[in-house]
Amino acid sequence: MLRKGGGNVKKAVSAILVIALAFSLFSGCRGKDLSALNLVVEGVTKCFDPQIAAPGAAEVVVRNCFEGLVYINENGEAEPGAAISWNITDGGTRYVFNLRQGAKWNITDVVREGMEERIPENFAPEVTAADFVFGLRRAVDPNTGTANAALLSNITGAAEILAGQAQPDTLGVTATGKYTLEITLNQPEAGFLELLGEPMCMPCNEEFFNATGGRYCLLMKYTISNGPFFLTRFDDDYSRIVKSDTYNGPHEPKTDVIWIFGDETGEALVSKLQDKTYDGAYLSEYAAAGLKTERTYGASDVLRGLIFNCRNEDLANEQIRAAFAAATDLTEVCAMFEKTPASAVCPEALSPKVHTALSYDT
Repeated sequence: MLRKGGGNVKKAVSAILVIALAFSLFSGCRGKDLSALNLVVEGVTKCFDPQIAAPGAAEVVVRNCFEGLVYINENGEAEPGAAISWNITDGGTRYVFNLRQGAKWNITDVVREGMEERIPENFAPEVTAADFVFGLRRAVDPNTGTANAALLSNITGAAEILAGQAQPDTLGVTATGKYTLEITLNQPEAGFLELLGEPMCMPCNEEFFNATGGRYCLLMKYTISNGPFFLTRFDDDYSRIVKSDTYNGPHEPKTDVIWIFGDETGEALVSKLQDKTYDGAYLSEYAAAGLKTERTYGASDVLRGLIFNCRNEDLANEQIRAAFAAATDLTEVCAMFEKTPASAVCPEALSPKVHTALSYDT
């Protein structure tokens, strides 16, 4: 199960998602073959802190190793994530989320050994509403340096906090119970639910964060997660995430291991995509041009489609999007690429049950 990302539509225009719909088998340390997926993603980073993770490799790890209040499906719609349900009242300005009980933070042996003197002996915290309060407060705190924090400015008090005029604890996000979270907005906002699926809105356990002494998610021993996968290795060349045995949510992974490789460019990358050394890649339009000169990919290898920015006031209307799609002559568009229109929006291998590890924008 691989997580799909959202974000700026301008970035999506300059990127092409290439997926070879095949899984390779790796012999893992568990003594059996594990289904594994090899991905190459631009950008190498040594920080997987959701509130400050950069686009690219780090964001892929975050989206798969952490679970937000909601999960954004292939239609760009919010589905239950850490929250099993929610109510929107007061004219669209009050959101109340009911969290899934029994969700645990994944505390690995590496963490226990490395943080032995900093965390309790039997440290096994649940994921609670307080974790989302702390995560969102960190996101709007100017000291954190969250790149897209301004997108949260409609939350009550956020604009003042971002401007340095108020403290993060004045943010309009409250844990009204252990598993109940309330968020208040200044005014109704189309797409706010979907925004909560972004990395900067992921939960953060305050006790563990403080125990890291400012090194949260910089090293393996300072990294915990609550999603379908957890980080088991990273260096300058690649990261590896593995299916979590502690995850009890609705989005069960479809693969055991994901290897995420850093930048490769030019002919070497093109060659490795073609011989399926990599199962997928997130490429710039320039890099993808090399694929066209070397090999023509069929519909099972390359996906193209219409992408709507649902945070746009007009495009947030489903009927407007439907009308736009209906007015598009797919046969004529596909003829430009000498292709045949797909019989379905998404191939079976990328069904709603499968997350997309690559962070492309909607």
